[in-house]
Amino acid sequence: MRRPGTLLLLLLSIVCIILLARTFWNPVIRLDGHGYYAPLASALFDHDFDLRNEFIHAEPFMRATYFERPDGRVVDPFAVGAALLWSPGLLLARAFDSDLPQRSSRSVRAGSIAYRQRYVRAMATMTALQALAGCVLLFIALRHVAGVLAAGTGTVAAALGTPLVYYALAQPSYAHAASFLAASALLLAVLRDRQKRVPIALLGALWGLVAIVRWQDAILGLIVAPRLLEEIATLQERPGSTLRQLALFLASALIVFSPQLFFWNSVYGSAFVYTHRGFMKWTAPQVLPFLFSLWHGAFVYSPLLLLGSAGLLLLPDRRLRWAAVAALLLEIYACAAAGDWWGGGGFSARRLTSVAPLAGLGVACLVTRAQQHTRVRGVRWRVAIVVACLGAASAWNLRLAHYNARGLLPFNPNVRRDYVRHYPRGDARREIYSLWDYPRLLGEIVDAERILWRR
Repeated sequence: MRRPGTLLLLLLSIVCIILLARTFWNPVIRLDGHGYYAPLASALFDHDFDLRNEFIHAEPFMRATYFERPDGRVVDPFAVGAALLWSPGLLLARAFDSDLPQRSSRSVRAGSIAYRQRYVRAMATMTALQALAGCVLLFIALRHVAGVLAAGTGTVAAALGTPLVYYALAQPSYAHAASFLAASALLLAVLRDRQKRVPIALLGALWGLVAIVRWQDAILGLIVAPRLLEEIATLQERPGSTLRQLALFLASALIVFSPQLFFWNSVYGSAFVYTHRGFMKWTAPQVLPFLFSLWHGAFVYSPLLLLGSAGLLLLPDRRLRWAAVAALLLEIYACAAAGDWWGGGGFSARRLTSVAPLAGLGVACLVTRAQQHTRVRGVRWRVAIVVACLGAASAWNLRLAHYNARGLLPFNPNVRRDYVRHYPRGDARREIYSLWDYPRLLGEIVDAERILWRR
């Protein structure tokens, strides 16, 4: 028989999901989402990777900047992992589509059948389910290192205190919910491996999954480093076995990543391409603006990322602790080195959604440490203070995401027209943010709150 507390928690979770869906649900394909969605749309309905009719639906800026080459070729620099994870939902929607024509139109101007609302909704539903599945996997992962309270708090914080909810519901065509799912699965396998060996092929396959969803997130493979170093340490004693294990790790990763290579070869004519040439500014990363500025600064819009990052330093496993910290720092460096380090249009530091599971792990460590002090000194308010701070950080993140979704904060801080919003002509708030004008942001938050209450 289930305990009343478990049933109450389940009921509260259902209510929370319904409220979030009512607030943020917006099944659309926008900007980068066209790059993630088009390969699946073309493969499913046209049975090829000629993306011209799919990209008819994309914004002119996206076509000119990312998809259309001067020589007339149509390319796609985005990863295909999200498309693979969406495919079951679209296949199901296609199977029950009574209005599906016998043959897809080959006219480019006709666009793609996959952009009909039923298929867009199927994609958005799959994105939401990916976020839910990622939360379940993250909770199971955190239970390997923490109690129920700490693991639950870490999972809720990773979901509500990071950009995850926004990209699971308000911008579902991006790959960030899929990257959260893949990173949670990898973290689960790694934490399980620290207690009882898991097949190294599984670790490699999950690393490949992380990379094929967003290939920049291959950095997260660093959390597998403790296991790999332990394997390498046996090289002199068992050279044959060690080399087989390492080869198995790499081979399984490559097998999972191979659809990306096949897609690149089909679109670019080569399986190995650098699709963002000139985009990364490796020698001039904008780390401080990326973390602290008004232009979607990670710790400004999602302060829980800061708390979770600090909590990683409390992870008991020393090797895993420094591997996780290294992965987090390298992710921050890579995001800050991007040409649009603020993430273009969107909310918060969206590219850090992939490290939300690590932030959840850090939060679980913070709560565990507070519980340990409580047991030693009997001071229950320590846990209460930690949970209250985490709750406040999550509430701040969700509220700013709500403002963004309602158009009350600029979608892209680098685009002047996104500042017009509800302010009259001549108002200073129609000007682009300076990086550090915190009083202006606070003033606009007050204005946004007033507008929401009037609605």
